Amino acid sequence: MVEVISNQQSLAPLKEQWNALANLQQSPLLAFDWFVSCIETIHAADPLRIVVVREGDKLYAIAPLCVVQKKGIATLELIGTAILYEPSGFLYADQPSLQRLLDGIIQLGLPLDLLRLPDNPLLHACLRKLAWRKAILLVRQSAPSAFLQLPADWEIFLATLSSNRRYDFRRKQKCLEKAGQVTSRIITPTLAEFPALLQAALVVEDKSWKGQRGSSLLKNTTLLAFFERYTRKACEAGSLRLCFIELDGKPISMHIAIASHGSFWVLKLGFDEAFSKCSPGAQLAMDTIEYSVRQGLSGYEFLGSAESWQQAWPIEEHACFTALLYPYSFAGLGGLSAFLLFYSKKLLTRWLAFVRSYFLGKFSAKNETK
Repeated sequence: MVEVISNQQSLAPLKEQWNALANLQQSPLLAFDWFVSCIETIHAADPLRIVVVREGDKLYAIAPLCVVQKKGIATLELIGTAILYEPSGFLYADQPSLQRLLDGIIQLGLPLDLLRLPDNPLLHACLRKLAWRKAILLVRQSAPSAFLQLPADWEIFLATLSSNRRYDFRRKQKCLEKAGQVTSRIITPTLAEFPALLQAALVVEDKSWKGQRGSSLLKNTTLLAFFERYTRKACEAGSLRLCFIELDGKPISMHIAIASHGSFWVLKLGFDEAFSKCSPGAQLAMDTIEYSVRQGLSGYEFLGSAESWQQAWPIEEHACFTALLYPYSFAGLGGLSAFLLFYSKKLLTRWLAFVRSYFLGKFSAKNETK
């Protein structure tokens, strides 16, 4: 049976089975608390359309969706993904369950904008079964996320770094030590410690380029509400890690992270720009990687989009893609029309800009020869 849940109160009884499905894909970003925190903050005003596949009391698949307005069209999207831009996806026990789930989503008749899906053959195969038969499918690659596979021994991991990289980390560490007493702390906070430690992390992030551009959590009330809600739940569960490099007792670099499903997941990071020449952000990353190895974790997830600074380590990448689905319905075809109109305008604008620059260049060159 395929069912659509449209109110948050109906979700609570699903928590245990929801998390069991998330465990199959080894990701806390698919767990119940992650999506409920998004619903309570980021999507507090958006209608829910959580599609589930179940037989009796047993849950086999979940699509955590909500309805948002895009270009004036009601559109389904994965809860939280457009704002947080973290890898996301569907929860399912097997291929038949996923196929039934996708068929049920298409029956809603609304266009779908699905960001940061995991680029795996099973999901592609199920989506292709819908293409042209039940909906128009457009697929494009989206930014990958970086991760590390960790060995059981720290010395083995260090040996994977080049001598130049190891020297660079030592040099940056000495740079910090010249400025004062350096302490690295990776804390599993109690609920009593949590508010003050989280606030300390937020203050550090606000001193980075994010604060200067107005994109830090302290300057974004919606994201701040989400992170406060979610990290409190993680603290209660014992999976939250608040990590700092301190200089003379003052935090200058921070990570907000989760230790879960055998990996260390970095949700937020930041450092005080006043110490940028010493790279305290990279130093803390090195410390948390060492912590992960020594704690017996097998993976380190940078999350977000892969960035050049992460190449200091032997990273691998999780490929992600975006799927746009337009069912053969009035709303679905309306969404496709809005999409084509939007991109045709962008293409026309680019073409006109090219023509303008071309003829201006010709005109300038002609005047220079006179």
